Amino acid sequence: MESTLLGWLLFTGFPTSIIGMIAVQTLLATLLFTLVGIAYHRRRSLPYLLVWLATSTLLAESLFGIAGLAVPFSPLTHLLVDYVLDIVLVVTVLAAVYSARRLDSPDRTTHDSV
Repeated sequence: MESTLLGWLLFTGFPTSIIGMIAVQTLLATLLFTLVGIAYHRRRSLPYLLVWLATSTLLAESLFGIAGLAVPFSPLTHLLVDYVLDIVLVVTVLAAVYSARRLDSPDRTTHDSV
């Protein structure tokens, strides 16, 4: 028997497809989180910070999935955490768009007629 996490998960009966999906999701979420973090570090603006926070919710969902393999959560807890993280994702993306529009053109009181 292997002493690795994968060996333990396979021993406990988790299908390899679920483990693979969570591994790929975690890898991609970490990559996206890192790339957006680099972009925020270069720009240092509020919209980039908010998008970085939004991608952190994707990473949090991945980590929650890994934790769910080790400690089974009830379906209610699983849905609650997923929905809360989805709501935080949407709110931070909307706030990023709103703040980017405000920073892009601070004087939007006049409209040109076409």
